[in-house]
Amino acid sequence: MTDQPQRLFAAFNGRQVEIHCGSDRLASQVRLRLHHLLAAPGPGAPAALRLTLREPAASYVELRDSAGRYVAGSLGHVLYFVRKWTTADFAAAHPHLLWLHAGAAAKDGAVVLLTGPSGAGKSTLAVRLLERGWRLFGDDVVPVDVNRQAALPLPFSPDVRTTPSEDLCDRRAFVEQPKQVVAIPADRVAREPGLIGAIVLTEYDRDRDARSSLAPISVISAAEQLARAVAHPTSDTRGLVAGVFRLAQRTACYRLDYRDATAAAADLAMLQGCAFEVAGPGCGAHDGRASITS
Repeated sequence: MTDQPQRLFAAFNGRQVEIHCGSDRLASQVRLRLHHLLAAPGPGAPAALRLTLREPAASYVELRDSAGRYVAGSLGHVLYFVRKWTTADFAAAHPHLLWLHAGAAAKDGAVVLLTGPSGAGKSTLAVRLLERGWRLFGDDVVPVDVNRQAALPLPFSPDVRTTPSEDLCDRRAFVEQPKQVVAIPADRVAREPGLIGAIVLTEYDRDRDARSSLAPISVISAAEQLARAVAHPTSDTRGLVAGVFRLAQRTACYRLDYRDATAAAADLAMLQGCAFEVAGPGCGAHDGRASITS
């Protein structure tokens, strides 16, 4: 079998990133993570960003881009930056969208955004929801059209940590933690924007018992935490703050404290069945929706 360089294209809403892979192995790993974003080269202008991966030595991968950036290290470390730089290019081309550090899944036409700090298990929760018949909207970063109260699909394959996060302060150690890439069938992936039915602020607590707690939170509290979840801020700080507040005000917002992702996903599914209707203006988490404790 030959081992030839390969050229791939990741696309979002008309924007493309070109990815040159120096070997079949590198190309297969990129495909695994970007499978649902890959597209044929588009007509017209070339891709604004080009990424180049090569493996000069065993277990040592280099990544360069057309903007002059460079990283090197293990395959997992470098592929983290492939996703990061690709998403940043998409965000730069769509500054009118609110780019949130979140996962997202949908059921019965309503999208739930899962936000929270790194290590909160957003990807694991999303995968557990997909196992219950939901559709994948996004992993890690989700673009939101605040005016339409809609999430746009950005379906990177979920990266699920195989062990609980230990040291969140050491960024490199955090990125290097073992992960399993979960392959999602095409029929479980959203292709069109979807209305946001709820925002769930997740908090993983390894010291709590197996029961999870899902409770409404106020608009102010939700807006503050959503502001911290903005992945790619714009220079329009006032507009950004207004957009975050408007999203929290128009959407049912909850806090999820959990240890067991399977039990937490069951709670989310129960909530989806009774309360994930799309809220209108002025309807938020303060409207009397009940808490759920499993």
